[in-house]
Amino acid sequence: MIDSSRRNRSGDWGRRRRSDHRAASVCPGATGRTTQGAPAGAKTGFYEKGDVHIRYVEIGTGFPLLATPGGGLNSRISNWPGAVINIMEEFKNDFRVISMDQRNATNGESTGPVAVDNPWDAFADDQLGVMDHLASASFSSSATASAVRSR
Repeated sequence: MIDSSRRNRSGDWGRRRRSDHRAASVCPGATGRTTQGAPAGAKTGFYEKGDVHIRYVEIGTGFPLLATPGGGLNSRISNWPGAVINIMEEFKNDFRVISMDQRNATNGESTGPVAVDNPWDAFADDQLGVMDHLASASFSSSATASAVRSR
């Protein structure tokens, strides 16, 4: 069910807010780099907007699935191999799986300022910005908790 309270003043379900991200760029030469924690064959890139630099990886074809790795504020691509379900690995044959480092995650490669009055908007903007950058007008999302496999 869609929450109608999320509709912005113009009634367009957030299109105006998301269009801000279309001016972003990708770092030249970043695609194709190997990223720790990403499945073999995944493409790496960076979404940039002002002082914000977000590293993302993508693998597979099909409907886009934004997979957020566990870790809370330390959510990063390198967390996938230790996750209970490695969504990037499990769903790469059925979806275009996209994952990213959370802004300022320890040992991650995404950076940017975070407003102290409402930091969660920055993280949501990063996710929408990456998906807009990758021309994904619609997508599914999957987030995992901070659970890791016991060894």
